Amino acid sequence: MDHSIVPPETTAIEQIIGKKYLRKKTILGEKERESLYVVEECNTEEYSGCKFVLLLFSAGWCPPCEQFLQVLKDFYSEVNRVDKKVIEVFYVSQDKSEEEFKKTYAKMPWITVPFSNPTHNQ
Repeated sequence: MDHSIVPPETTAIEQIIGKKYLRKKTILGEKERESLYVVEECNTEEYSGCKFVLLLFSAGWCPPCEQFLQVLKDFYSEVNRVDKKVIEVFYVSQDKSEEEFKKTYAKMPWITVPFSNPTHNQ
C-alpha cells in the first residue's frame, strides 16, 4: 500500500469502514457481552494498540457464518488477555434489516460498525 496517498490521521481500516464504531458497554459482564445488544460508541482508540485488525463479514441468516462464530469467539478470548489486546474484530453485517443486525451482533464480543454505515449495502 502506498502510504503517501493515505493522510497521516487516517488508517486504511478507516478508509474502508469509517471512524464511527459501536462496542458492547463496558459495564457488561462476559456472559452479557455475548448475549445482549447494549452498545456505546467508540473510536480508533479501541483498536490502536492491536497487532491485527480483522473484518468479519457475516450475517445471522448464514449457517456457515453461525458455525464459524464460536470458533472465532474462542480464538478472540484466547488471544486477547486482560492486560493486552492483540487482535480486534470488526463485525460488518450482511443482515437484511437493523433488527436482524442487532440480534446477530448481540452474540458477539467485539466491535461493529453501525448498521447505517454504507458498508452494509455493498
